[in-house]
Amino acid sequence: MMLAEGVNETTEGPLGNFNMSEKDRYELKIAGMLHDCGKVTTPVHVVDSGDRQLETIFDRINLVDTRFEVLKRDLEIAALKEKLKLLGESALDEVVARKRFAQIDQTLRDRLRQVEGDREFLRHANVGGEAMALKSGKE
Repeated sequence: MMLAEGVNETTEGPLGNFNMSEKDRYELKIAGMLHDCGKVTTPVHVVDSGDRQLETIFDRINLVDTRFEVLKRDLEIAALKEKLKLLGESALDEVVARKRFAQIDQTLRDRLRQVEGDREFLRHANVGGEAMALKSGKE
């Protein structure tokens, strides 16, 4: 803002005709604050212009997807372990075992459906949809 005010006060040279209104000052101030907000969410290796090392930049939603796949695998393993435990119980009636297997399968399907729902929620939340409305007419 101090630089803009200094240029605004200049009456000679190539910027002698530069003039800022109060609206211009306000917009510049807001733009400066928004610029600083961007620095908060931007990775350090992007903001730090002094560090010219090459870094891999990737969409971290892929990392989240991988973690969800691991979670799904863990749920499947737990269900299989539960089934193996049932098979080890020699006194278990076959009809009861089939019913319990069906319950385990249903519980697994329910949990996997919940995990997929959570993943889809995060995927949807990860897509930026914020935008400023376009102004109509000339200003």
